Amino acid sequence: MTSVVVAVGNCPWEPKLVAALSHPTSALQVARRCFYLADAVAAVDLVRPDWVVVSPNLTDLSADTSALLKGARVLALATTEDEERHLRALGFADVHQVEVNALHHVVKAFDVAAPPSTPGAPTAPNAPPALIERPTTVTSSSERSNEEARAASNGSTRRLVIGVYGTAGAPGRSSIAVGVSAEMARAGLKTLLVDADFGAPAVGALLGLNGESNGLLKAARLVERGGLTGPTIEQSAARVGPNLLALGNQSSFGGLTRVAIGGATELISVAQANFECVVIDLGCSVAPVAFDPFGHAGLSGPHLTAQLLGMCTDVLVCGLPSPLGVTRLITALSDLVDLKVSATQRVVLNRCPRGRANALGAETQALIATHVRKTEVVSLPRDERAFLRAEHAGKAVVVASPRSPVSRGIRKLCDSLR
Repeated sequence: MTSVVVAVGNCPWEPKLVAALSHPTSALQVARRCFYLADAVAAVDLVRPDWVVVSPNLTDLSADTSALLKGARVLALATTEDEERHLRALGFADVHQVEVNALHHVVKAFDVAAPPSTPGAPTAPNAPPALIERPTTVTSSSERSNEEARAASNGSTRRLVIGVYGTAGAPGRSSIAVGVSAEMARAGLKTLLVDADFGAPAVGALLGLNGESNGLLKAARLVERGGLTGPTIEQSAARVGPNLLALGNQSSFGGLTRVAIGGATELISVAQANFECVVIDLGCSVAPVAFDPFGHAGLSGPHLTAQLLGMCTDVLVCGLPSPLGVTRLITALSDLVDLKVSATQRVVLNRCPRGRANALGAETQALIATHVRKTEVVSLPRDERAFLRAEHAGKAVVVASPRSPVSRGIRKLCDSLR
């Protein structure tokens, strides 16, 4: 099998590219995922891949990159004509412009860039090029498990990856993520809740997981050992209800040394293949950090959040109905536009005053509509009593107070997601 190191830097479509290259029909194997040039150079020396895929987003990309990656062929990917000209100016020989929404076609780029076969070698009519010819390989048990799950999901209903994103100012992201996951599980979907907020992780506290709050770190260790499958995710997670499992997170920012971007995105990819619904409680910002305590930009919380947003099928953008809350909400929506997030976006306006059908004026709604592809604003009423009852019980609000106004709002939101 042809091995590939993916080194396209911090771009939203990196997880989709990895998924396309890792597809069982591609005959390619992603050996490493790198987010800056030094990592890619080290990976080439360590795993000796056949190919390295780069993009203009790769940190420290320069005219010397091909020389530094000697021993592997380099395929440079561009998403615009300007990027293609830039890559050719840097001296890359194999440059291909790709569509972000059709990254499965990247596999064909290896065909185009492949050297001609040896003269005189027999070639069957319409045979695939030697570069992507699938050899007979022994597949590990974890690979078989994940491939079987992907095959079983073909032709089934759409598998959801719901990112719960939002603003600063505590708009209730974690409470909404817990509520949505519990309601999806109540509706019969096999659901996994992932706490990927390293700034203020709260899923464990809201659900009373106590000693079971570090399932995310357990799963990250499985990624490192190559043993992450649907069953091992279930073993790492805490069982919250009949159809609901949760990977809690007590690691704060220190856990990022373990939960690297590659590990987190692989976790979500495997989870999507094995669960009907994955709900991710995300951090509150994708803005670059001025100081990275680990010395690696690729391991920062904002970068992790940006990559996970790129894997979502749906994003819930949470905000508050105050003037400052609406300003922050517009900022959060602008972040998604800048990242070119392709997921369906919905605004969830939390803690709205009772008796108001919509807490936003027409002018603000029109402004939001410019940032949301499918304009839908869901208002959840202020219901402190229901949330307090849920916190004391260590349950989701839709379980602890199923008849409360906020629970009815969450059910309506989930109906639109399914």
